[in-house]
Amino acid sequence: MPSPAELLAQKHRSVSEDPETPLISATESSAPSSTASEPTTYELDVEVDSVASSQDKKVSIDDETYFPALGVSIGSAPAQWGPSMSNGRTFSSNTPSTFKPAVRSSNTQLTFIVDAAEQLPVSKNDLFRIISKIKAAYDVKVESTFSATTNKRTFLLSGPASKIQSAKKDLIKQVTKPVKIEFGIPFKLISTVIGSQGRTLKPILESTGVKIDIARTGSNEAADDADIFSNLAKVVVEGDVESCEEARQKIMSIVDQHTQNLTVKVDVDEKLKRFVNLELKNQLPPDVEVDLPLENSRASSIYLSGARETVLAARETAKTVIDYLAKRIVVEERTVPKIVHQFLDAEKIFSTVGVLVEVPEFDSPSTTVKFIGIKENIPKAVAFGKELSQEYATDFLDLARSHGGNYMHAKVLTAFFVYTGMFDALSAKYNVKITAPSYKSLVDEQTKTVILEFVCSKSDKEALKSTRREIVDAVNKITPSFVRLIDDIDTLALDKLDETVANEKSVKIVPLGKLSGVGNKIVLLYQASDDEFLPSLKETNEILDAVDQSLDELRIISRDITYEVLDMPSADQEKLQGHILKVLLSKFGSDIQIRLHQNKDGVSVDQLVVVGFKKDVPKVIGELKQAIEDVKNYETASKYNQTFAFPTSQLSRLIGHKGGNLQSLQEQYNVQIDVQKGEDATVGDKTLVKLTGLKVNVEECEKKLIQLGKKWADERTVVMKIEQKYHRKLIGPSGVYVHRLNEKYNVVIKFPFEDATGHQDEVVIKGPSKGVAKAEEELRELLQYEKDNGYKETIKVPIAILPRVIGKSGEQVKDISADTGVEIKHLREKSDGESAQLELTGTREGIRAATKKVNAIVDRIQNNVTESIDVDSKWHKYLVGPSASKKREIILNACGPNDGADFRRLLQVPPAGSNSTKIVSQGNREVVEKIIEQVKQIVYDLENVVDETVLIPKKKHALLIGSAGMVRRGLEAEYHVRIDIPKIKHESDEVHVRGSPENVEKAKAAMQKLIEN
Repeated sequence: MPSPAELLAQKHRSVSEDPETPLISATESSAPSSTASEPTTYELDVEVDSVASSQDKKVSIDDETYFPALGVSIGSAPAQWGPSMSNGRTFSSNTPSTFKPAVRSSNTQLTFIVDAAEQLPVSKNDLFRIISKIKAAYDVKVESTFSATTNKRTFLLSGPASKIQSAKKDLIKQVTKPVKIEFGIPFKLISTVIGSQGRTLKPILESTGVKIDIARTGSNEAADDADIFSNLAKVVVEGDVESCEEARQKIMSIVDQHTQNLTVKVDVDEKLKRFVNLELKNQLPPDVEVDLPLENSRASSIYLSGARETVLAARETAKTVIDYLAKRIVVEERTVPKIVHQFLDAEKIFSTVGVLVEVPEFDSPSTTVKFIGIKENIPKAVAFGKELSQEYATDFLDLARSHGGNYMHAKVLTAFFVYTGMFDALSAKYNVKITAPSYKSLVDEQTKTVILEFVCSKSDKEALKSTRREIVDAVNKITPSFVRLIDDIDTLALDKLDETVANEKSVKIVPLGKLSGVGNKIVLLYQASDDEFLPSLKETNEILDAVDQSLDELRIISRDITYEVLDMPSADQEKLQGHILKVLLSKFGSDIQIRLHQNKDGVSVDQLVVVGFKKDVPKVIGELKQAIEDVKNYETASKYNQTFAFPTSQLSRLIGHKGGNLQSLQEQYNVQIDVQKGEDATVGDKTLVKLTGLKVNVEECEKKLIQLGKKWADERTVVMKIEQKYHRKLIGPSGVYVHRLNEKYNVVIKFPFEDATGHQDEVVIKGPSKGVAKAEEELRELLQYEKDNGYKETIKVPIAILPRVIGKSGEQVKDISADTGVEIKHLREKSDGESAQLELTGTREGIRAATKKVNAIVDRIQNNVTESIDVDSKWHKYLVGPSASKKREIILNACGPNDGADFRRLLQVPPAGSNSTKIVSQGNREVVEKIIEQVKQIVYDLENVVDETVLIPKKKHALLIGSAGMVRRGLEAEYHVRIDIPKIKHESDEVHVRGSPENVEKAKAAMQKLIEN
């Protein structure tokens, strides 16, 4: 039987001799090849090498010291070495047919071959020492054999799976020559591969033990995102062959991670934007995210995001579409009657025939309409526009004819109606489109007409008439005496306008000059109430005087405001519009106005005026003159650049999702923002950012970015652990409590969704550190309040009487809640057919009080009964009495309430003239019983009434009557009888007493006693 070493040598020779068996895979690196077996059930401690120190010692394979038996196999099989080796030994045929299963261990085997060119010239003794150190360091067994035929050395390692790879790596490092491998990475990704202060590259160096050198020659700015691999930096890795390959793979993994997705920008001409947006939706693949420019925005770039190769292909598609449309889109001008302009619904025409329509402004006298689209579609758009115009009815109203042709007053009223939204309200009410002159037209002294235009569907002509009628009524109500026009307050001072007095006096202030951008006209308009009589002219003037005087403080401010006029060709002013003017104004806030194409008095095509406080205007003029020079020399001026340090930790926020925030800032300030990369790009914990553009734009952008950096650096995030049962209370109805905290402290508070699967008790507060601390403190106080007042208790109420417990519109429950401070909620989902559950939330004392009140209502309702008796209708009036006095007496005698619904239900008597004889009493059982008893007694007394005559001398009648009849009424009330005493004019002695026999006798006795005394 051959020894394991002989088997290893035999396997090595067979591999070497077989040309079809490659030593190293062609697709792998040139690192020594190796294979690892599954964990085995034997332990190998054999080292076969001609350099072994135990060379002279003969080892027998039957020696149990070196080759311990680890099990018995059935039958015999040819011995194999390596991963396919059998897990047992072969014994003679007299071995019993049963066997003992091997115990599985965590050991494994690994074989690899080192080519001659890769081997270090190591002596046999040195090799033995290396192997011995590896064995001791990693607790593995190592065998080595050398093929003289191929000059290749084969190593076999066996041992714990957790250590065998480390042992292999260490062994290769000591027996192979160091190598250098070179490859390229995109220059833009050098800093990404290295990481901040080497944090990314350092673990690779430590795990592989290689030396890595990354060349920094090249240009970071020259490379476009789409062509990132066109500018490569050379990477040199030096070490053993396997570690070098491992390092290369790890570096390329980082590169792949940062280049697998790509975002590119494709510029689109403003004229083509709508058409490109429409076309690209159907042309680009679905796995590419397309960010199209908004139709009403100044942006005109398309952003494509997704997998790198897909995005590059999509970019070419987009460019092809843009080029195709650029060749086919034309602009045609047609003369269209002014009256038809309003019917040309641009959106409807574009969605129907794909042609854009540009109509002149309402105030413009031009009748030229532009049609933009594919040439063949423009006739269709014109025809479709004509069809649209036939669907509508139109009408006009010239307000200048009102109030005796006072066109100035009509202009003021129109400005007032537009400013207060009256026209919009009427449009919504009647579905009629109302078009009014612009504010600029209303301040133009040359314009003497104020024409309103009405458009509606032909089927809604009545609505048009109603709209017109309401406007005429509104105009007629506001006479010129209700209006005052002032122009001695500069519009720049209106930011400090206080309308307290105006609101108290029902006067509306309309800043017409500010709205139109021309002049300083301000309208004061008294709004008379429909509920009051119109004031006299004197009273109106007093009201307007009071409001006018309240603006004196603005007049004082206006004295410090100055105007400076600069000459500038209209074409140059057009270049100033947009980013340059916006950025320039942002430097001075609302204290400065730059009015293009104007001078101090009004419109002036080739002039502009700077309006501001005297201390600011010189600075603005200097900035403006520099901006003018920059505009004239834009190519040179736009190359101004400035570099500053931005916190590295905030770079991701600066860039934003897919570069969105960075792009927005670039468009806002019209500058190029480049985040520098490379070793020289970091200064401590900050990264250099380069801004390129006009100087004024760069400076303002830098201020904004520094401000953002400080703001973000100060931001803090706090996670509060709050049980989910309190979330709804802390959020408040419609989020009112959270919104209040967000606005008060400038923070964002996020509660988890109710169906969230994780972190259900985590509430996140994010914002400025001070704001977060304050919001957290207030939220904790609110939470503690809810805990103190958040005790819950459930009570049951019979389902049949639940509506009466709740009351009409919940009034009864609301009253209980208001009295006890307890929230009462009906748990519908827990109610059954017999009882409903009410959840009470509040303090313990409040819950006890609310429970007591609810139970009292339940007891009262459950004791509620309804009883009725038949009473002849002739007796009904005696149960009610004058002004319901008898009814009230009956109820109060039964201890019933004095008023309310319960009072009315306790004694229900049919109205006079009714055929009903039923008297109904509904309420508390005891009260109802007493009322029915009284009614029966009254009816009994009425049915058994007697009328007896008592002879009492006329001169004694006064004793029975008493002062103002008090004695008589007292007797009647006490004995429940009716006493009729003859009037003074009648000389009769007969006194009639009517009532029940018993009461009549008692009354007669009382009367006799009075006479005798």
